[in-house]
Amino acid sequence: MKKLVATMLLAVTACLATTSCGGGDRDTALKLARQACQFLPDQDGPEPAAATGASSISAERMEELVKHASDAADQSGRAARLDPTWNELARALSNITDDLRALSPIMPTPQDDRTYEQRMAAQAPAGDFSKSIRTASAECRKAS
Repeated sequence: MKKLVATMLLAVTACLATTSCGGGDRDTALKLARQACQFLPDQDGPEPAAATGASSISAERMEELVKHASDAADQSGRAARLDPTWNELARALSNITDDLRALSPIMPTPQDDRTYEQRMAAQAPAGDFSKSIRTASAECRKAS
């Protein structure tokens, strides 16, 4: 009997130490989701400039937005692998990253004298950017 109790205590201790019981994974996933949500603007504030007026963003700023969006999508993807609660957040941030990447070639360069509308007509964004922002914002409210 003592051996059984000792074995069970050892198993519980090992489970708690390695967080393989699941609670640690959920906590880690929540932390990752919160980190990913830092990419988004204040949920009550305006959308990022890329969603509302990409013509006013410099190419360097657009590259920075794409990098931050990609990092946020990676963080939320790791969170979703640990806890499926964050699947929708990962999907939305991935869509935002794809949309920003699609907008990048639309950004003006010194050699490009086309209007913003002409650049947009040449290559439209991959998806509904505003919808992705709203979805990600709603999912981020769950993380706060």
